[in-house]
Amino acid sequence: MGTGNTAPDPTDLFASGRYLDLYQIREEHALLRERVVVCDSSRIDTLLAVPL
Repeated sequence: MGTGNTAPDPTDLFASGRYLDLYQIREEHALLRERVVVCDSSRIDTLLAVPL
C-alpha cells in the first residue's frame, strides 16, 4: 500500500490484514465472486504507526 506522497523523503504506509474470498467453481474455472478485506492494524506496534 502506498501513500501517493511525492515528497523528497517519501513516507511508507504499512497495513496488515487478510482477504475473505468467496469463489464459485464452474467446470474447470474458479470465479471470484466476493472479496472482503479485513484490516488488522493491531499487528503493527502503535509506536511505529498510527492505527488505521
